[in-house]
Amino acid sequence: MTRTRSEDTQGIRVSPDHMRVPGQAHLVSQAEARNSAELLVKVKEPVAAEYGFLRPDLVLFTYLHLAADRPLTEALLDAGTLAVAYETVQDESGLPLLTPMSEIAGRLAAHAAATHVAGNSGGPGLLLGSTPGVAPCRVLVIGGGVVGAQAALLALGMQAEVTILDMSARRIRQLDTVFAGRARVLMSDVATLASELSQADVVIGAVLVPGRAASKVVTREQLRLLRPDALLLDVAIDQGAPSKPPVLPRPPTGSRAA
Repeated sequence: MTRTRSEDTQGIRVSPDHMRVPGQAHLVSQAEARNSAELLVKVKEPVAAEYGFLRPDLVLFTYLHLAADRPLTEALLDAGTLAVAYETVQDESGLPLLTPMSEIAGRLAAHAAATHVAGNSGGPGLLLGSTPGVAPCRVLVIGGGVVGAQAALLALGMQAEVTILDMSARRIRQLDTVFAGRARVLMSDVATLASELSQADVVIGAVLVPGRAASKVVTREQLRLLRPDALLLDVAIDQGAPSKPPVLPRPPTGSRAA
């Protein structure tokens, strides 16, 4: 029997009547569903208020991102819950459950960059692709995986000048073939990273090590190389982020970090 949450019907734009299937499902409270479920399928990882629902006879299937979340890791261990993280499921194609989300995240990063470099979000008032006679924004993508490739693809579509850094020679060759000269694809090293950071209008962090915290590719000292009005977006923030967060005098508004 499938149990569903009446509290969430507005969020998914489905009325309770659409969720009633005779003999197969019925609506119960959140507490009833969680306390009686043997398999709990979610999208977002459990938050602190939900730790009390974890128990030894529960199987949890959701995105977890435990590498950057010690409290959740300890809560799962203490409860003895069997947890399967979407982002670590692998098959012959790679990471089939993480890839679609990464594709969306990469494209949204480019969309967010275009929004935040515009003046309405406190940015420098630039167009990502600029206009005839004016140079386009320089977009630096750190990490050439699914997120980075999708971010670069959309930024190129908006006619930005794009550079991708990666440490895998094999992946660099693949990206070089895919982008066919439309984007600069470079081997990431300290000197190249420093040079590209100093010239970038937008930096998109897209480093992923499956099941582990993202490598700290950009140090806090290297962030000082960024222009004062440059934009930094870390897509891998839920895995620990590939850059050390800058110390800001006030909350970021899009002109420094997002």
